[in-house]
Amino acid sequence: MKPIILAGLAWAVLSTSAAADPPATAAAAPATSVSGIEVVAPARMRSPSRSVVNTYVGALGFTAITGQLATWSRTSLPSGSTTPDAQAADALAGQTICPLVLGLPVANADFIVDRIRQVGTALGAPMSTKPCPADANNVVIVFPDDAAAFIRDLADDKPQAFGFRYHGELVRDQLRPVGPIKAWYGVRTVVTEPRFSRLTLNHQSVIFQVLIVVDRDKTDAINMGQLSDYLAMLSLAEVKPDKVPRGAPSILNMFNDIAAGRVPPEGMTRMDAAYLQALYAIGPREPGELQEAEISERILKALAGK
Repeated sequence: MKPIILAGLAWAVLSTSAAADPPATAAAAPATSVSGIEVVAPARMRSPSRSVVNTYVGALGFTAITGQLATWSRTSLPSGSTTPDAQAADALAGQTICPLVLGLPVANADFIVDRIRQVGTALGAPMSTKPCPADANNVVIVFPDDAAAFIRDLADDKPQAFGFRYHGELVRDQLRPVGPIKAWYGVRTVVTEPRFSRLTLNHQSVIFQVLIVVDRDKTDAINMGQLSDYLAMLSLAEVKPDKVPRGAPSILNMFNDIAAGRVPPEGMTRMDAAYLQALYAIGPREPGELQEAEISERILKALAGK
């Protein structure tokens, strides 16, 4: 089964045009890097403590029913494997990440897509390196004129676009406030092989689609660099921005910083980049508690220059 095809439906519901005003200005110049990916956090940013990193890692990632962190699969899985709803594992895994931005001028949309590709490629995610066919776009980022109305209409017309297994979950989700930028993930637990041990399981959690809706009216205070890096974090990992500890050096704290009168990061921070790099370096079949512990260690080493 291919990922849910959102593009055609999104254009049908979307009332914006390709000539719409961009929601942000140009990005600031990059100041430092983590393993080749340029980030705009101050080069002399004080490394966070182990407790801050552990709290950040523990709060940031969703854990699936299995307790694991979900990632885009880097390799094809055995065709005989199945998910709980009997889909072939190779229908959900081994695909490249193909982002698509709708509702912005072409130059702005390309800027965001290029940045997501740059971040994903540098940090180990299985990115597409060129434009994808329309039926392969599995990360769809939409900038509607009315975000709340767009979400309601899409939920009524195509509820499976939000990645929920059960309609009741979608109904409960629609009762929650709509933030400036909201993401929904399609995730499946894939059985990879019959053998497992204390350190490796016989399954892994796989992302197969992401839908992101950006509220134009609530993002006009940020620039394109901040916006693109925030969207890159949401596209490459199943994350919970609202759970990130306040004050943690993360682009995902951008809206908290603005609301508190603090100057937000100008882009992805070194800790954010180290998180993504670690996420795609860990074993996808490790138990969740081992994944989180290894990610924390890798972040601490990356920030210490080791």
